[in-house]
Amino acid sequence: MVKGVQNVTYLIGIDGGGTKTTAILATKQGEVLAESKTSSTNPNLIDNEELEKRITHLLNEFRNHDRKVFSKVSSVFAGVSGAGNSDAKNNFATILRKKLPRTKNISVEADTINALYSGTYGKPGIIQIAGTGATTYGINDEGDSWRVDGWGYLLGDEGSGYYIGAEGVKSVLKSADGRGPATNLSEKIKHYFNCKNEFDLVRKIYRAEYPKNQISSIAVLVFDSYRENDEVAINIMEGAAQKLCKSIQTVNAKVFQGYEDVPVILCGGLFEKSNSLSDLLKKHLAKNNILKPSIPTFSPVKGSIIGAKLNISRNIDDEFIEALRAK
Repeated sequence: MVKGVQNVTYLIGIDGGGTKTTAILATKQGEVLAESKTSSTNPNLIDNEELEKRITHLLNEFRNHDRKVFSKVSSVFAGVSGAGNSDAKNNFATILRKKLPRTKNISVEADTINALYSGTYGKPGIIQIAGTGATTYGINDEGDSWRVDGWGYLLGDEGSGYYIGAEGVKSVLKSADGRGPATNLSEKIKHYFNCKNEFDLVRKIYRAEYPKNQISSIAVLVFDSYRENDEVAINIMEGAAQKLCKSIQTVNAKVFQGYEDVPVILCGGLFEKSNSLSDLLKKHLAKNNILKPSIPTFSPVKGSIIGAKLNISRNIDDEFIEALRAK
């Protein structure tokens, strides 16, 4: 148990993803005390009853860790995938208030916010998330915000893992029927799917239970071919970087006119799996010396703890950041 608990208040940060949810309990000085995990808390993927069960599980882990500490939680911030609309935010917040009746400061936002805070430490800026999907979001000092893309793999998500994987498969098919040049992706992708030929490849993808995930997983093969200087893979990667650059430039034009040194946080699985895409994107963004891209030093759940701190204090000092970094 934490000493002097009666004189201290505590924070909870929640990162609610599409596949898993992570939460941490910390002191208001930034010391991490405990971590809790559950599966997805995306309100678009599960019903309210299941959502409440999963949130309850997260919070019970902290209650069991130390009941006195849990009773002193003063602020909660949840960054949640699928909570981009007011109904989803309010529903999630209502459950938190039900489970934490003594906690006065509870806020729920889309997961773009805590992802941004993981790199800016609570300051304004632009977040580029690129994983299976792709979303770009920015917010300035006045609270003006803008979002680009994130429309899903069928209608958008340009520059995402799905986009790169789909372009990889298309290049194999174009090479096979004569519309495109030879590429070492042909053998890589057929081997990955254990296919004898392109017809078998198409059949397996169309019959897959989750074709989006299957195609997105091919992105790592495109990364490999890019590093091997395969011209087709180079073109795919350049195209993805240009798509993401366009999204970032659009957000910048919408909410950061007249600003200098706008931080651009590159977050998500694509940037974690390879430096190739982030390096290409940085090259394109370098043409605009106002935009300052970087990879976040914290996980998104620590961005949520920063959000919880901002609920009760305007100042995120160096001591708080160093304490958060320590564990």
